[in-house]
Amino acid sequence: LAHRTGAILVNQYGPTETHVVTSLTLRGDPAEWPALPSIGRPIDNVTTLVLDSAGEPVPDGVPGELWLGGLALAHGYLDDEVRTAERFTGAPRGARVSRLYRTGDLSRVRSDGDLDYLGRADDQVKIRGFRVELGEIERVLSDSPLVTACAVRLWGESSAEKRLVAYVIPRGVESRDVLTTELRAWCRDRLPEFMVPAAYVSLEKLPLTPSGKVDRRSLPAPQESDTPGSRYRPPRTTIEHELVQIWERLLSKRPIGLDDDFFDIGGHSLLAVQMLAGVEQLRGRRVPLAWLFESSTIEALAARIGADVQAQREPPIVTLQENAHKTPLAFVHGDVRGGGWYCRRLAPLALPDSPMYVLPTIGVDDELRPWTIETMAARHVGELRKVQPHGPYRIAGFCIGGIIAFEIARQLRESGEDIDQLVLVDGAAMNARIRHLRPLLQLVRGPDENTRLTRQAVLMKRTRWYALRLRQITRRPAREQVAWAARIVGRLLPSSASRSAETHTPPPVASSTDFASALRTSIAQGPGTNVLLMQERAASVYVPGWYDGSIDLIWADAQPKPDAAKNTHGWSKFAREIRVHPVATSHLGLITADIPLFAEVLRSVLDRDGT
Repeated sequence: LAHRTGAILVNQYGPTETHVVTSLTLRGDPAEWPALPSIGRPIDNVTTLVLDSAGEPVPDGVPGELWLGGLALAHGYLDDEVRTAERFTGAPRGARVSRLYRTGDLSRVRSDGDLDYLGRADDQVKIRGFRVELGEIERVLSDSPLVTACAVRLWGESSAEKRLVAYVIPRGVESRDVLTTELRAWCRDRLPEFMVPAAYVSLEKLPLTPSGKVDRRSLPAPQESDTPGSRYRPPRTTIEHELVQIWERLLSKRPIGLDDDFFDIGGHSLLAVQMLAGVEQLRGRRVPLAWLFESSTIEALAARIGADVQAQREPPIVTLQENAHKTPLAFVHGDVRGGGWYCRRLAPLALPDSPMYVLPTIGVDDELRPWTIETMAARHVGELRKVQPHGPYRIAGFCIGGIIAFEIARQLRESGEDIDQLVLVDGAAMNARIRHLRPLLQLVRGPDENTRLTRQAVLMKRTRWYALRLRQITRRPAREQVAWAARIVGRLLPSSASRSAETHTPPPVASSTDFASALRTSIAQGPGTNVLLMQERAASVYVPGWYDGSIDLIWADAQPKPDAAKNTHGWSKFAREIRVHPVATSHLGLITADIPLFAEVLRSVLDRDGT
């Protein structure tokens, strides 16, 4: 176009289901055109809406999914009523059209009214707590001189198994090992670590859909030989995360996974001594050198340290910075497997002038007791009063520790004590939407208290699942709502029991028997291994009471959204005022790699009143 004086470029956007719906004209010198032009504005008789996941309009400049309406829409998919109902739906109240098509494209409205195209909504994946656009990785790979064409896909079911896999048509490289090594280095120089593919698959051609687009679902599963080195498994617990940080810093190698052997990836005796000194400095506990020789992978060494933590038992309260002079902070660490050792790093960063009373995981010392959030909080209150008999109190807690911290504050306030601040960290009020079921819990019976609590937990889990499903279905067209209701009724009728058994997938929760069996199995595996299940059961049953005070809620969000500060994660149902503070990290990142970031937010919250 630069050689065609006066030529213009007309770019038209529109999915097959709508034909053309927007248009943009670019004029003048192509060198002055933007690198990523908009897709223009809607043509006559077409409505464009950018909506969030709840189907509500987003403000200008905020990304959302693009929905289309007007005369350009097709009637639907031929002989495919189910797919038609999924993509062609009724318009929200106030829209100028009665029917919309859901494009699956991400977009935003610019200040001048034009639309930006941001890629496919289904090309956005979440890995290790981060949201990733697959297209961004593909653009980096495409720039490599070794790549003719490429695609990226996320593989793995659980969070621990998820990994990014790159598929490439190579250019001028025959050795798969060379290609993998070069492409991994290329990506690591240009992408953050969590976006670097873990495996690279060489293909002669990419599978395509009938419309000529890459068919990601048809990409083959990666083989072990496609992964540089051993298969990468990311850390899961705080101990594993801390070891990975030490090893990566000491060995100048990233990423290091659970199966990497210290001595196979460059470690030696001198570095081993430095590594164990780093562990001692971080965790305040000496680790014998023999442990590393006997357990030289991240997973094995972390398990050994974790078993030692459990065997030692946690004291009822640990005081950090006891000589500091400002109001102390009572902190329920919530780190069921890691022993809350991260508090040693958190305390000097978040409250340098205040003591920190670290309250442990309840249940390790008495695994068979039927613990509830209320009884856990009562135990903590008793121990806290031994070191601080009266308020004003500052209370905080991480994860399930935040739920316990809320109940501690309630019990202290009910006894007449003053609560200066209550800070909850990444712990949700999970039963907020079904809080009215509290009286029903008292009707649940069992031969003993543990069984009764387990049955209550199963009841609440199932109810939460159905409540979520009900909210989802009420946003669908009336025809789908009726069909869903009919299926539910059909499953309740005896005549359809056998048929529904074949077609219905029950909600993903354990039965009372499964829950009890899991508890028995974990107890047999050794001390402390069933505490996770006990904590989960206690949180599942807990319905908070009213707290007549304010709460500061620190929430991990890898990519905080503009309205993130409005989401109280259920706590607004139980307290007078909620102040939300999003932090750009993952749940475990708060207490591992991003402790400084978490500490900065916590310090600003605690310093707000100048105490």
